[in-house]
Amino acid sequence: MSLMLRLIVLSLLFSAATATAQDYVPDELRGWQKWVLKDKEYRDCPFYFNQNAAATQDFVCAWPGQLQLSVTNSGAEFSQPWTVYAEEHWLALPGGVDYWPDRVTVNDRAIEVIARNNVPSVRLGPGTYRVSGRIAWDERPGVLRVPSESGLISLTLDGRKVERPEMNRSGVFLGERKRDTRVVDSVRAEIHRLVADDIPTRLITQLQIDISGSVREELFGPILPDGFVPLNLQSQLPAKLEADGNLRLQVRPGRWTIYLNARAPGVLDNIVRPRAGTNLPASEIWSYQSNDRLRVTAAEGLPPVDPTQVQVPGNWVNFPAFRVDPGATFAIMERSRGVLSASNELSLARTIWLDFNGAGFAVKDDIGGRMRNEWRLDMNPPFALLSAREYGENLLITKGQDDGQTGVEVRHSDVDVEALGRSETRGAIPATGWDERFTDVAATLHLPPGHKLLAAPGVDEARGSWMSQWQLLDFFLVLIITIAVWRLLGRTAGVIALLALVLSFHELNAPSWLWLNVLISIALMRVAPPGRLRQMVLGYQVLSAAALVFVLIPFVASQLRITIYPQLEPQYNQYQLYDYGIVPSSAPAEQPARVRQGKVSQLRSEGASAESDALEEIRVSGSKPVGFARYAPNAVVQAGPGIPSWQWNTYRLRWSGPVDADQTMRLVVLSRWTVSALRVVEVVLMLLFAAVLAAEMLNKRWILPGGIKVGRSTPAAALAVGLFALMLAGSPPASAQLPDAELLKQLEQRLLEPPNCVPRCAEVVSADVDVGADAINMRLAIHALEDVAIPLPGSVDGWRPDAVSIDGTSNVHVIRVGNDSLWLRVTAGRHNVTLRGSVPAVDSLEVQFQTPPRVITVDSDGWFVAGIKDRRLLSGSLQLTRLQTDADGDETVRWESSRFPAFARIERIVELDLDWRVRTTVYRVAPEQGALTLDVPLLSGEKIVSGDFTVDNDRVLVSMNPQQQSVSWVSNLPRTSPLTLTAEDGASWNETWRFAIGNVWNAEFEGLPESDTGDAVNDVRIAHFNPRGGEQLTLTATRPEASEGSTLAFDSVNLSVTHGNRSSDTTLHLSYRSTRGAQHVLRLPEGAEVTSVSIDGRSQTMRAENGELTLPILPGEHGIQVDWRQGGEMGLRTTTPSVDIGAPASNIEMSLTKPRDRWLLGTRGPQLGPAVLYWPELAVLILFAFILGRIGLAPLKSWHWLLLGLGFSTFNWPVLGVVVAWLLACGVRERWQTDVNWWRFNLIQFGIGGLTVIALLSVVISLPQGLLGTPDM
Repeated sequence: MSLMLRLIVLSLLFSAATATAQDYVPDELRGWQKWVLKDKEYRDCPFYFNQNAAATQDFVCAWPGQLQLSVTNSGAEFSQPWTVYAEEHWLALPGGVDYWPDRVTVNDRAIEVIARNNVPSVRLGPGTYRVSGRIAWDERPGVLRVPSESGLISLTLDGRKVERPEMNRSGVFLGERKRDTRVVDSVRAEIHRLVADDIPTRLITQLQIDISGSVREELFGPILPDGFVPLNLQSQLPAKLEADGNLRLQVRPGRWTIYLNARAPGVLDNIVRPRAGTNLPASEIWSYQSNDRLRVTAAEGLPPVDPTQVQVPGNWVNFPAFRVDPGATFAIMERSRGVLSASNELSLARTIWLDFNGAGFAVKDDIGGRMRNEWRLDMNPPFALLSAREYGENLLITKGQDDGQTGVEVRHSDVDVEALGRSETRGAIPATGWDERFTDVAATLHLPPGHKLLAAPGVDEARGSWMSQWQLLDFFLVLIITIAVWRLLGRTAGVIALLALVLSFHELNAPSWLWLNVLISIALMRVAPPGRLRQMVLGYQVLSAAALVFVLIPFVASQLRITIYPQLEPQYNQYQLYDYGIVPSSAPAEQPARVRQGKVSQLRSEGASAESDALEEIRVSGSKPVGFARYAPNAVVQAGPGIPSWQWNTYRLRWSGPVDADQTMRLVVLSRWTVSALRVVEVVLMLLFAAVLAAEMLNKRWILPGGIKVGRSTPAAALAVGLFALMLAGSPPASAQLPDAELLKQLEQRLLEPPNCVPRCAEVVSADVDVGADAINMRLAIHALEDVAIPLPGSVDGWRPDAVSIDGTSNVHVIRVGNDSLWLRVTAGRHNVTLRGSVPAVDSLEVQFQTPPRVITVDSDGWFVAGIKDRRLLSGSLQLTRLQTDADGDETVRWESSRFPAFARIERIVELDLDWRVRTTVYRVAPEQGALTLDVPLLSGEKIVSGDFTVDNDRVLVSMNPQQQSVSWVSNLPRTSPLTLTAEDGASWNETWRFAIGNVWNAEFEGLPESDTGDAVNDVRIAHFNPRGGEQLTLTATRPEASEGSTLAFDSVNLSVTHGNRSSDTTLHLSYRSTRGAQHVLRLPEGAEVTSVSIDGRSQTMRAENGELTLPILPGEHGIQVDWRQGGEMGLRTTTPSVDIGAPASNIEMSLTKPRDRWLLGTRGPQLGPAVLYWPELAVLILFAFILGRIGLAPLKSWHWLLLGLGFSTFNWPVLGVVVAWLLACGVRERWQTDVNWWRFNLIQFGIGGLTVIALLSVVISLPQGLLGTPDM
């Protein structure tokens, strides 16, 4: 196909969107229509008028007509028209495997009948048919199965037409069977009841009957105790509840179970079983389900039985059971009501940072667990709460009841609070600082460089502190070494050894066992006889001394270095004090069950179910978004200071049990100067200790520290680890689809497009209803835009049409769908539909309209009509009540099982936000089906702002259509405290009150105990109340005063300066948190020329005026980067530019990049700054030059050693060490006696020669680097 032709075809496809397929399909593609629509023939079938006409289930392709069924004692004859569209279908026939249809014909021609799922069926293609046949039997069944799709049935029994056939899911009821004199009618009944403690008390009755004999009607009753009102009835047999309390059943042989759910007029403490009645057993089994959420109760006064022995329903077996005789009283004893006193279960994970000047602590708390009471967290002095967040949202810090208290209102039962506080007090401080008791507390203490934690009294475990590191083995080793030195070298040496070991024992890389090793060699040398053994001990002593020197020299150098520069101290976990599995984190010790997902603003209401295999009363309240604004727009929500992120000297603090609010602790922290002084003393004592040992080994008495074979040893260089990522990702080249396939795909999409009228292609414009004494006639005007299916008024259990005609013809197609509703097929156009149906013998009747007409008129004779106003339906159905007259003489009230007295459950959710509002939902309880109308009172001052409701005298008219399960509305309330709620006594509903309290309010309740919500509400704290009739609840709400605080916090500041030869470039990066939008001013240094500004990575056009740069501050966490340029070259003394960011900040980092031709001689500034190590190394060099000159092992004086060291010190210390070792080796060799074996002499000569080559090569290689490179300072 050419490109031009494809373009023409595509334009034709998209040009006629409103035309039919045959109108807009190009001639080139007409032959492909059946191919692209293969297996989609159902698209030609009528579809449900209110569906999208897209899925298979939206279409109906097999339509039955009225089923003509003539039944006699010997069999039945049936005839039914069917219309099949589009594709072959299986059509069900009357009967079943027990009553198989015979002589089945389709349009008077015999056809094969096949069982499909045990249902006799025939398979027919598209067309119109009349399916006929007969069913023979020896004895007429009580119920005959008919096709479930059959909507209209004409039943004739023994030549008499049945006006209103009884139907259920099993089939059509054919009446009593012919009596068999050999079978005796009998009934045996068992009753199990479940008394469920609720508001009101509920009673679930399970009636199990064994029937033998004929098909007939039986009475059971009275079925309920006095005062109970039925809610719903479930039965496989046709059932009615009579006015006198008897249950009427159309029974047939077999075992049947009937469930009846009923309610009491209120909360009962005693239930009296009625006297024995018709077909009821002498004794019943009653089970009791308590509801501890509402009250703690127990059933008393009746003999208990084993539930497993009396065959109670399976899901009642865990409830206590009792045998109840006629006239016995079932007593319920109430022990308590509402929420029992329960403490909060909270855990605290705290991170503590000590100020660099040691003036106070900054704390970051993560609080998790369960909140059950109080619903407020207060921090007590000397701690001050600076900021808090709940599920990622900032909380307003308010003042507590006591002086100095600051806290937050908590609204989530699963607590996830992150708080930032501060304490300016040292010494004894509260362990937690909160006014709550915590079940689990763990803390991580971060100390600045140079500080150490000596001990933590009041803390059960302070892992890493100096006191906690001492173990029994450590004490033993120190005592052994001290005693050995005391005995071998004297009292003074013993004191030096004790002090040196105590101060250095737990320092990183400190020698400990090596001291003992050297002492052992000294002791052996004193007792070893001359000869080979002494030579071996001497060698052992030399090796021990060398190992000690090898470890001691780097250790002393490291201690001196971190004494001068504490920031060079090894950082977090360098001491390996913690297992990696328990490294402290900032997460709470007990995280909530759900993952943090920001603010949880959804209310989950609880549900309750009746425990029965066949009967469930499920009460579910829909999730309601609380959607609080939290605080007023002008509220100053504190952001607090920046959160420190540094980790240096870190210690783990833990308490082994619960920690009370009044429990204290003390952190004994050694300051930087104290630690530095102790390190100097430690180094001096260790050198004295080494000098004492050296003097003993050399048989000399030295006062000054020194020793033989002391050499400069530097730590080994760190190994560079390279990480190479090899990403081999490839994808096969995509092959383009053929243009013809694309066109066919578009053709299929166009052919499958639903009509433009979906999802509503028909309308019931008007309905004229004529209600007579025995029948209801109805005329409907229907407008349809397509060939569709539209539901007819009526229901299987209530009124339903027996005869249907459309535009004057009775040849109609009516199908019954899964919910037993009847649907009529109508073609496109205007139609007049006439319905007629007999009225059952009831005094209350409902006519359901699944599709309410736009206009309805009713003419009734002897009936009261409700549910209509201004010629429109209020709730989707008509409620008809028969008018009783004196002439009738019949005052019996006849109930259908689906039309029990109305009862509802009302849930009011009162939300105390910036504005007060109440969300009210009315849930249907009874009847299960049918329209429902209630007159519900409003709260004091309540104004409905959603929906269209009729309000009269502070009461609202609530209407539900037959399929509707709930009605909701939202109202505004005046912010008036106190607020009183009253439960109406004797109403046809029970109420549930829930209060969602915003963070700006503190609420107290009086008059009604709060119900225990259990685990049903686990996201948001909701005060839950279940009032009884006539009870009142008073809410008193107050608004706490906010504490002072800043709305802006800088969490990190990064200032980077790069100096050039003529100017410098500066980059300032700010990370901030803000609780509100504002304008913020940065004051830049004089002469700064702003080159770029970006916010969250997006470039902004801004400029500074008079050195002030105004930036927009956005709520939340954001980043700002400002770049500017300044003129001037780098001088002898250079400082970083002074920038006023206008607010306190944490985690400030500054960097300065110098030109390559400049040497860094020294720095001054923050404690955690760069360290110029050359000068302390030069001091060590001078010390060792003096020592080496005094030793005299080499022919060099002290100033010779100093000059040699200065030459190597700025670029290569290891080469200096090699050269010094070579010179010392040569000096020792010159003084050594030559009376040794020849092989030893040759080995020494070879070693010195090799060391000479190494030293020479090292000098040659490093010399160019020293002359041409940059000095390493």
